[in-house]
Amino acid sequence: MNRVCFLIIASLVVCATGCASSGGHPAQPPESEYSAPVVEMATQASAELPVLLPQAETPPVLRTIAYNAHLLPSVALPIAGKRSGGDYRAEKIGEQVASYDLIGLTEVFDATYRESLIDQVQSQAEQEFHVALGPERSGRHMVGGGLLLLSKYPILETHTVTYQNATWFFTHGFRADGFAAKGALHVRILVDEQTGSAVDCFLTHLDSRSANVRREQLQEFCTFIAEYQQKENPVLLLGDFNIAATEPTSYNTEYDNLLAQIDRLRVQRFVDVGSSLSGGPTGSSDALASGGGRRIDYIFAANPVATQGLRLVPQAARHLPFRDEQVPEGSLSDHLAVACEFALTR
Repeated sequence: MNRVCFLIIASLVVCATGCASSGGHPAQPPESEYSAPVVEMATQASAELPVLLPQAETPPVLRTIAYNAHLLPSVALPIAGKRSGGDYRAEKIGEQVASYDLIGLTEVFDATYRESLIDQVQSQAEQEFHVALGPERSGRHMVGGGLLLLSKYPILETHTVTYQNATWFFTHGFRADGFAAKGALHVRILVDEQTGSAVDCFLTHLDSRSANVRREQLQEFCTFIAEYQQKENPVLLLGDFNIAATEPTSYNTEYDNLLAQIDRLRVQRFVDVGSSLSGGPTGSSDALASGGGRRIDYIFAANPVATQGLRLVPQAARHLPFRDEQVPEGSLSDHLAVACEFALTR
């Protein structure tokens, strides 16, 4: 009897234990069975989240413009004037160029117009511009060189030269360029105060009447550049060269000589930014012509050889006609402006 009771009690204990194992709270399986699904779910979740990578800094931009403003002195208007309303045009030109960082202007001969233009630029800009003037009136010249450069960056140095070669009255009459002290202006601008990085800028206006005189002036210009450029600085050449650009298939042209002369100045060759325009007119000599006429106004850029240091990378270049219905002749100048944005990289 006692043996039978013992067996009954043992059976009840085994049954109770089995029910507990298979009831509402099942026993946990081995840990290894859960580890793989948990890792897979975590990986899938992180793949769905956006990955935040460090953003590359956008390099600063040097907005540059070169423009023949055609602001002649009153004595020259009956002979060479192509636009009237100098007071109005000077103010409007100031408005148009004020958004640029580096402004190289030619044919700003009249002092009153020059001051009006500068005042307008200063009033339009968020920060004060630094100003440099080209050669002044001297010797046989009746007026200065008409060169004006404005920079949002501090100017470290300035130099000028008046060309010895020019066309004169006895060979070219009253339209001879020798009445003006044509030459070149050098300005070194500080674009990065922390590193001391600078850009050498050279502004010029070559003779409009004689190819032989231009060839001699170009040699003077290159001598001037060689004297004041610094090899570790990028270089910009701006202005009205009065030399028409030609196709790459053309040889022994005045444009070829221009490129050959300036390329001797640097190890890295100069880039003619106007050869790769971002649409619009291809020429610069006639603001009213559909194609802009001949391309005679330029911005050239060259970088130092060193792989480290400041470099100018052209981003976009355009010719701007600056047409204005308030001017009887239809535009602020007879020329188009050449504008280019350069990324300042290292």
